[in-house]
Amino acid sequence: LQEIFGALSSAKEPDVFRLSQARKVDLDRPGSEFALLGSCLLDNRVECDLLAHTAGPGAQSGPDMHTHDQDNLVYVTEGTVEFRVAGETHILNAGDGLHIKAGTPCRWTNRGPEAAKLLWVIAPSIATRLTSDS
Repeated sequence: LQEIFGALSSAKEPDVFRLSQARKVDLDRPGSEFALLGSCLLDNRVECDLLAHTAGPGAQSGPDMHTHDQDNLVYVTEGTVEFRVAGETHILNAGDGLHIKAGTPCRWTNRGPEAAKLLWVIAPSIATRLTSDS
């Protein structure tokens, strides 16, 4: 991520994110689990969040297209996920990523037979609005 976004913070120590210490969050997506790995400041200007996401077979963002106030950068680490963005369909496999700009109509569906795992970078941060389910 540092190569993509540049300096992550002004701190001298690196920001370390561990899934085992992540806070589970409820984003109201049945069949999906989200964990807030952490938040950081990009280039001393924009705070962003890093979310780990496991999407079970058939899980989806919802039946309809929707928009976000934030930019979303998503990277698939396992499985296959179909994204519909601005009227175009993109099939992402492990190792593929996509940038969804704020305000762009989008939706996603795990069409594969197995759970898919994704990493999301969301900017600006939504961490203060996330609700813990623990």
